[in-house]
Amino acid sequence: MEKLKKIFQGVPADSPIPKELLLEQENPRPTKELDRNLFITDAAKSFRLTEKVKDSAKLSVSKLNKELGQLDQISPFDWGIPGKTEEIISMEKLQTKIKSEKIKVTEAEAFVPETHILGLHPKVVFANTKSAKRNRLNRIVTKSANHTTIFGSDNRVNIYPNTYPECCVCRVEVYTKLTDASPWSYQGRGTGFMVGRKILMTSGHMRPQQPYKSWMIKVIPAYYDGRSIYGNSFYTYGESYIAYQSDVGNDMMVVKLYDNIGDTTGYFGAKSYNSDWEDMNVWTMTGYPYDKGENRPTYQSSISVVDDDDGDDVKLPDGRTVDSTQIESYADEASGASGSPLYSWFSNGQMYAIGVHHGNETDWELFGSNLHSVASGGDMLPALVVWARNNWGN
Repeated sequence: MEKLKKIFQGVPADSPIPKELLLEQENPRPTKELDRNLFITDAAKSFRLTEKVKDSAKLSVSKLNKELGQLDQISPFDWGIPGKTEEIISMEKLQTKIKSEKIKVTEAEAFVPETHILGLHPKVVFANTKSAKRNRLNRIVTKSANHTTIFGSDNRVNIYPNTYPECCVCRVEVYTKLTDASPWSYQGRGTGFMVGRKILMTSGHMRPQQPYKSWMIKVIPAYYDGRSIYGNSFYTYGESYIAYQSDVGNDMMVVKLYDNIGDTTGYFGAKSYNSDWEDMNVWTMTGYPYDKGENRPTYQSSISVVDDDDGDDVKLPDGRTVDSTQIESYADEASGASGSPLYSWFSNGQMYAIGVHHGNETDWELFGSNLHSVASGGDMLPALVVWARNNWGN
């Protein structure tokens, strides 16, 4: 943190850092070594047994190799961990009159780990040629329910996510079961990012969709070519979630995870967007869009916010209310990028996200329309992060 403050000396206080200044610096190296014992989560070691074999499940010597073990009666095992509690804050709930004071929370601090390379400019890799083809025109391309929005040239590149905060960005997969006996059914995927030791932020429309008997949200941080860069066993699941989506400004879902993976990856801070930052090309977005980031995260920097609109007032889980904001930019995006952070290093050495990527939206004006990428933010983002940290442990 102190090293970053020295690098950013001369930049105005409480200001995001221009990419040009970041490029002048080398990525600061880690000062501590990662504890590799943390690379296997409790979630990766857990499974559910049917009632019939709870007392009879055994680990024996493998029939293929005496140096290996094998689980007997593998068929009764059910992979994954279902969630426990959920709450969807509907438009009707938000429109209910709330007799409470409106609060203003402007920021939540990040955890910048000393065990990681700091990503002032992450490592660019070759594109994954297996990704879907993309359209480079400034329009939406719809195919198999997916969309792509590119503004002029595609400015996204694939990166290797071994730098902070890019290692905090997660691939998020959603599954449901119709009955206790049915298999898990894949519902879709998107992006999320760590905002606490065991707290994930993503889009509200990423929530499991009814009908279902049970739901499961799988979270894989720093996903690259089929697994986390921390190893095959570094992933976890959602235990609880609270989701909003009454308008574009509050399309957020905060998820309590079973494992404290943020202790290893670090996590983002959050900050309320300030309109003084409009047209500053200082923001970055990292995520897993289907067209270019199916297996390797995409990274786009030097994004500027071109407009911001007031969103619905939002009730926090404790009953207090906050403002939300629609943050508009020309960030290239596609299906799967939902839940990506819009973020920047700041002059105090902190890393703040100012928005949660929603998708795109058309602004209708007197002489036509304008298409933008849109993120959800405002006071709601840091306020929801602070609430989750205070109530779910941080």
